[in-house]
Amino acid sequence: MYQVYNNNMPKAITELFPRINNVHSYSTRNTDKFYHLSSCINVIKMCITTQGPLAWEAIPALCRYASSTYSFKSKYKKYLAGAYFSS
Repeated sequence: MYQVYNNNMPKAITELFPRINNVHSYSTRNTDKFYHLSSCINVIKMCITTQGPLAWEAIPALCRYASSTYSFKSKYKKYLAGAYFSS
């Protein structure tokens, strides 16, 4: 999702994860977040187009807004290690 967020993926993949500002014609607070469907159907809940944005939002902002892929991976690994060893 980091690569999609920073437009480093092919257009076909990027189009699977639209941003909220591309879905709505009006201004909202979360314009840079990814849009995902809410559904009661388990097939849609488990779809990558739903799980990807949910997983991305679960990552701390410090990691999500990293300046490079290397920095993102490094910060995310530190976050995961900290969460693992603190519990």
